[in-house]
Amino acid sequence: MRCVIVAIVVCAFFECGCNKEPEPTPKGPVPVAQGKDQAPKEREVPPRQPKLTRIGRRMEISEVRNIMQQLGLAYVQYETQFKKGPKTISDLESYLEKNPKFTDPLKNGHITFVFNVSTMQMPSGPGNSILAYENDVDVNGFRVVLMGNGQTVQDLNEEDFNKSPKAGK
Repeated sequence: MRCVIVAIVVCAFFECGCNKEPEPTPKGPVPVAQGKDQAPKEREVPPRQPKLTRIGRRMEISEVRNIMQQLGLAYVQYETQFKKGPKTISDLESYLEKNPKFTDPLKNGHITFVFNVSTMQMPSGPGNSILAYENDVDVNGFRVVLMGNGQTVQDLNEEDFNKSPKAGK
């Protein structure tokens, strides 16, 4: 009885085509049908590309956010100590432990920081004014910004960035 059931299953397996190898997907040119009188043209099959992520920037977004948070902490510490905003990058360096990971993006122009501004010079309020921002948008049109309170890091699209007040203006 078992042999009969096994035989039926095996026959069904081979008849349905389950044992066939899958046909390979074409690589390279694939013929494209044209009109009656024309020979088929070949078109390239594009290679599969990975889904775009938010990494159309010089560094990972998590790195940029971390740098902005560190800049915000340094700004708050400087302003608390001196009752004014830092005037140059060198004013912030000691609060950033002179770590080039945090100062190089300012020096090479990847991040713009609004210097010589205290929270009292932000008419829209520190939480609504941009203190530092990435100069370039990513592939999705966003940039990372640090708000004037030194704590809030946001991703803003170009329209929101242009509408948001900058510190000291």
